[in-house]
Amino acid sequence: MLAARRLRHLNALSAGRVLSTPPSPLPSPPAFRRGIHASGAASGKWEDFKEGKWPKVLSLEAAINHDITEENYKERWKVVPPANLVQVSAGGIYCFSMWTIPMTTALGVVAPAAADWSVASVLPAFSAAAIGMGVTAMTLGGWIEKSGPRLAGVVGAVCWGTGLATCGLAVETHSLPLLYAGYSALGGVAWGMLYLSPVDSIMKWFPDRRGLATGITLSAFGIGATISPTIIQSLLDLYSVAPEFVGPAAEVALETLADGSQVIAPGASDGGLVGREVVVATAAQAAKSGLGEGVYLVGTGSTGAGPAFATLGAMYGTTAAVASRYCQLPPDGWKPKGFISDETSTAGLSMGLTKSQAMGTTSSKLLWLSVFGQATGGLALISSSKIMMADIWATQLPDLVTPAFATTYVTVVGAATAGG
Repeated sequence: MLAARRLRHLNALSAGRVLSTPPSPLPSPPAFRRGIHASGAASGKWEDFKEGKWPKVLSLEAAINHDITEENYKERWKVVPPANLVQVSAGGIYCFSMWTIPMTTALGVVAPAAADWSVASVLPAFSAAAIGMGVTAMTLGGWIEKSGPRLAGVVGAVCWGTGLATCGLAVETHSLPLLYAGYSALGGVAWGMLYLSPVDSIMKWFPDRRGLATGITLSAFGIGATISPTIIQSLLDLYSVAPEFVGPAAEVALETLADGSQVIAPGASDGGLVGREVVVATAAQAAKSGLGEGVYLVGTGSTGAGPAFATLGAMYGTTAAVASRYCQLPPDGWKPKGFISDETSTAGLSMGLTKSQAMGTTSSKLLWLSVFGQATGGLALISSSKIMMADIWATQLPDLVTPAFATTYVTVVGAATAGG
């Protein structure tokens, strides 16, 4: 209809005549208008997200609890459990050593195959995660403060759950870059967010007991590191599959290839297995899986690391996200009954320094070096605790230092972290 009117108008112009009613402009297609509207809405939501205002249920404003007043200030203890649950979920990142052996024997299962990752290739993943945590705290600390514990916690939970699932995919596809993407990149961001947001919120509820509040919250991180070894080992046991046994090493003819792998030699009695890659497990190696020494086919079993990573990601990601949803903040200026701030103290007061000026002070540099020294020693032990115990003491005290003993040692390290 509109097209016909426009055509008549053009014909009239060419004939020197002007119609009294010019044609109406063609309207924009509905789909085009919807596209513009959707694009604008998405842009607006992204801006609100950066400001900590979207989604509303996770916004800073939604996290503020106006029901706890100065008079009923003891009710503030109710906000502690959700914050602690967030920390417990994040504490599992300390248990990297529980994954080292399953990841480095993913193909051979009972012993490392030629194509299995080396310990030296996977250990830096934890160090990179620690660096990622520091970078996250430095670059996103302001956003975490602005967005509040709910939004920051849920974002951290998504990163943590997705990161662990990515690690599971890395093991299943034997992709080392995916391992670093999951544990180092996503895990580092999650570590920073899930570590900082609960501490920040709890300290605001306890201006009169900052040390106690921080200690209680951070001890939950240690509790997470304490319970995670048992959970991880249970998952590994659940999903592990024993490889196919070929026979005693003395009875199987083997050939070593140029890449270091061993295959069943052409003269073997079982011609159906000729050329198949195998590993030769010693009694000590096989005992870790509850098997006997001998020759095992590569690729016929599983350490269970892949599905265990994915399951743990679902567990910890969900727990941290739900707990973050119930984290709360006090209103601005809130204080417990009877609390009088010490005006002579510099704690929590502005010193009149910008961030760059503060970073340039001698005190800041010395504090950084102090924390760096403590973290270097502590994280080096935490990241390698199980394999250190197995490699150093298992050969000396084989009856005592069993896989279960090594797992218990990791648990004790986590408990010591919580106690400290």
